[in-house]
Amino acid sequence: MNTKFYPQLEEKLRQNLKKIEQKDSFLYNEMRIIYEILKDAEYPISNGLVQGPLTRVTEEEAIALAAEFLEKCNPKYKDNLLEDYSKGKIIFNQKAKSFLKWSINSLDYDINIEKTDTITMANDLVHEYFHALNLNKYILRYALTETVSIIAELMFLEFLKKKDYSDYDLNIVNQKRRNCYDNGLHLLKLALPLYLDIKEKNIITEETYQKLPELVGVSQGNIDLNLEYILNSKEHYLETYEHVIGYLLSRMTICKELDFQGLETLNEDLKKANFEEFGNKIIGDDSVETIHTYSTKEDFVYHPTPLVKK
Repeated sequence: MNTKFYPQLEEKLRQNLKKIEQKDSFLYNEMRIIYEILKDAEYPISNGLVQGPLTRVTEEEAIALAAEFLEKCNPKYKDNLLEDYSKGKIIFNQKAKSFLKWSINSLDYDINIEKTDTITMANDLVHEYFHALNLNKYILRYALTETVSIIAELMFLEFLKKKDYSDYDLNIVNQKRRNCYDNGLHLLKLALPLYLDIKEKNIITEETYQKLPELVGVSQGNIDLNLEYILNSKEHYLETYEHVIGYLLSRMTICKELDFQGLETLNEDLKKANFEEFGNKIIGDDSVETIHTYSTKEDFVYHPTPLVKK
């Protein structure tokens, strides 16, 4: 890479770092810890991709499945979901991805669900609804609210398996999460070391540049292209941390055999801003350096039953 490129990139990262400090204090303050969690995490492999038609799921069926799951955590959760649906606060839309829109002042919200007519609608609804269930007026910690929603996702998959949904159908849900996690992990392994150098040393060291191909797992040529893309982009490329950290923390929690009542307790801790209790319940006796060990490259591998024409 041309050494003239370094000062330009450093200045861009300095500007971005100021924006991160202003807009996301959790990311800014915990950047070193986030890096320590992610640096040794494995990239997922992509066996078992969906390659055919899926069982059709209607809006009403998606609502019913999500409501049945929520009831196992807390009957009030189910009642709230059904009431929100009757009031038109849950919208199925073919032209937009799934997201929660909320007001920081009133905490009022609407939920948009991407209309796919597949089981992803129910899964997205569970994920987004848990965001609604732990909204509060305290400082919002994005990685923690994503953790709760992704735990709910993983538990919902097991719930669907017990209802005899096939691996073929469920794999499309797993595939969606895999893509988000894989892409985010690549970006964070590339960008975090650079931001940390700027934050802690006020310069990007040559040693950091040299380590990037090994850390990210791509060639030097691809690293250079990605760095140029960061330089010319309006994004700071750390936005994905909340989903990636959320997934790793979720895997850790699931591996410790969390039950429905435990999920409700975590959700209520987050809603009440009991951050210390929340962290203790998830991490327990583990350390930052061991969090990634609960996730392996086989996490997203499914072997769907081949479709047979009748």
